[in-house]
Amino acid sequence: MSRLATPLADPGSTSAQALVTNPDIRSTGFSDRHVKGIPYFAYLMSMAPRTIHVRRFATVSLRILLLLQYELQDLENRLLEAENRDSRDCDEDIYLSVRNFAKLKESPHPDEKNPYKLLLLLKEKQKEYEEALVRFRVLSITGRDEYQIREIQRWLDQPEYCDQLLTGTDEGIWGSVEEPNNYVGDLIQVFPAKPGGPFADWFKGWLIRYLDRSIFRHIKGPDSDSLVTYNIGYLDFFVSAIGFFVTCSLVYSAIYILYTYKSIGVRFLAVCLFGASATVCTAIFANERLFIALVTLAAVLVALLVNNDGKGHL
Repeated sequence: MSRLATPLADPGSTSAQALVTNPDIRSTGFSDRHVKGIPYFAYLMSMAPRTIHVRRFATVSLRILLLLQYELQDLENRLLEAENRDSRDCDEDIYLSVRNFAKLKESPHPDEKNPYKLLLLLKEKQKEYEEALVRFRVLSITGRDEYQIREIQRWLDQPEYCDQLLTGTDEGIWGSVEEPNNYVGDLIQVFPAKPGGPFADWFKGWLIRYLDRSIFRHIKGPDSDSLVTYNIGYLDFFVSAIGFFVTCSLVYSAIYILYTYKSIGVRFLAVCLFGASATVCTAIFANERLFIALVTLAAVLVALLVNNDGKGHL
């Protein structure tokens, strides 16, 4: 039976780790106190915070936001009507209430027509509306991690973890192994990781799972509660190193071709291939340090081309 690889530890820490859970062995420690199903499912997610995905209920939040907007609009209309009414009143105190806050606070009108009371209601409702608006915006820009959702689906599918799928009304929230893309569309990752490129996602996902099955399980034993951990910092380092090596190889290969072959066609083809390869590398290895290195090496290439002495060698 395969083992699972997921990020673990303090989500805000640079030393966060990747968690590998061994379903073949359950320790007699704290994990055994959680029965299969929701309790053990919650335990697994608590041990790997990066996997925590919950709904933000976007439609419900938007309905509440629209309701608050409607209530604000209604209060604003009532306030404007009251102010227009008072501005035409023959009573001097009421007439001056639209020009003097002291007079406004002394308005004799009942609450539903009192402009001062309406302003106070608007003040509270506006605060509630703005807070809801900010919350909605913040949650709207929070993404999800497809790889971590796949891990949740595996947990829910394996009897060793959650004893098959959940059976409540929330059973379909995270999808399933049979239908991995059938999860609810408004899932958000509570502790999102630093954005990475396609290669980094693949490396930390499929590759670490393969290495765990073939190599790591024989080298590194489980920690407490039958968990095997790997440092994400090391994984990031390997991703950067691989990307740097590939990029450098492309740059220096292009330089070698440009200086070795005098044919204009070959040189033009080398420049085109280098440009295409550099673009692909920039997209795949989404890392700021790698991007800086790529720009630096490209600048070196341009400088060498400009100062080409035509000798045909490096």
